[in-house]
Amino acid sequence: MTGVQTCALPIYKNSQDALRQFLQRFQAGNHAESARSKIADLVRAAEIRQQDVNKTAEDAKKAEDARKAEDIKRAEDVKRAEDLKRAEDARKKAEQLAKERADREEVLKILTNYEAAYNRGDLKALMASFRNMDPRLQKTYRDAFRGRPHVSLKPGEPRIEGETATVTCSRTVSGSDYNGQTLGSQTDTAKFTLRRVDGHWVIDGL
Repeated sequence: MTGVQTCALPIYKNSQDALRQFLQRFQAGNHAESARSKIADLVRAAEIRQQDVNKTAEDAKKAEDARKAEDIKRAEDVKRAEDLKRAEDARKKAEQLAKERADREEVLKILTNYEAAYNRGDLKALMASFRNMDPRLQKTYRDAFRGRPHVSLKPGEPRIEGETATVTCSRTVSGSDYNGQTLGSQTDTAKFTLRRVDGHWVIDGL
């Protein structure tokens, strides 16, 4: 029996099941204590391996959770950036539309002022609507205002490009001359060119 015990332990030394079977057969044998010690070592080693496996799994889960959290944060950051860009684009568009609307209103107001000054025969007010009125044009208006001319403008949609604008109008001139004779009503097309000067629109050419 001793010979069997002597050769059995080395064969079974790395197997808990085999060592336990060995102890069942040779509980009082020469290698029984060594088998028990070896089993305890194997149990501890197995526990350590399981702990390592558990820690590896926990680390992997933490890493996966961190990756998912980072993905969520990245997606939120992207969405936040997109929302900010949309809001900024909307703000700029609103500002641009407001500016275009204000420019359109001011351009048409200049033409209204021109029409009103012309119909009052107010050369000074008429000149205020112009950037620089040519002396010859001033004389033309001055001579016309000796009578009672009347102008009616029907402006089309202003075309505004940067600091310049053009408006094509249907213009009807009537009234009387300086002799009091009635002027025949004449309708033609007038093209006004305007320019923004010091933040305000003025007539640049007609």
